[in-house]
Amino acid sequence: MSSGDAERWLDIVADRGVPWVDFSGGEPLLHPDVGSLLGHARDRGLGITLSTNGLIVGRFRERLKGLVDQCNTSVHGIAATHDETVGVRGSYDAVIGAISSFADSGTVVHVTVVVTVDNVHEVPTVIDVVHAAGARKICFNYVFKRGKGAGFIASSGEQQLKGLVGHVREHLARMPGRRMTVYHNCNLDGQCVLVRPKGMIWGVPMQNAQDYIEVGHM
Repeated sequence: MSSGDAERWLDIVADRGVPWVDFSGGEPLLHPDVGSLLGHARDRGLGITLSTNGLIVGRFRERLKGLVDQCNTSVHGIAATHDETVGVRGSYDAVIGAISSFADSGTVVHVTVVVTVDNVHEVPTVIDVVHAAGARKICFNYVFKRGKGAGFIASSGEQQLKGLVGHVREHLARMPGRRMTVYHNCNLDGQCVLVRPKGMIWGVPMQNAQDYIEVGHM
């Protein structure tokens, strides 16, 4: 998208009362005018999320200061597992550095972990590492058994999910000074659901694909 088109869209959504925008991609930091576009969104009073893989955040530290309210990024295991998953050597160190950089500047950091049989045993370590780096939100996404996900045996069955939800909850309870909001995004009986803090289960109702409603408790 050209910078002019992006500014026009930011003006449109701001004029219509949209409170928040997410700069994503691909990798939004590859846009040549990302700094000025973030500044334009800030000038229009919009809340700003930046969804990034973290690889080149280090080049933009100064330009991003004060412009990002929340950073969304992904960590898919400890160093070797994460690097193999994303296919880039050194990406784990880069994303952990990005988390620390954003957290130090006061930005809320939201980390996504795609859970498979290859990394499920690393979940407690991932929690500890991203928490120490400053992340305050973490969402576990469970692979749906279709498309590329069909090649994985995902922890998406109800009993398996209950086990991991409980395990994560117990691990977090033992962490001193914890300030971490946890979500589990999964597929139960073909329904996309989000397990929110305290075990509340929210589902996407068929009549409204834009929102989640509470459908149960785990």
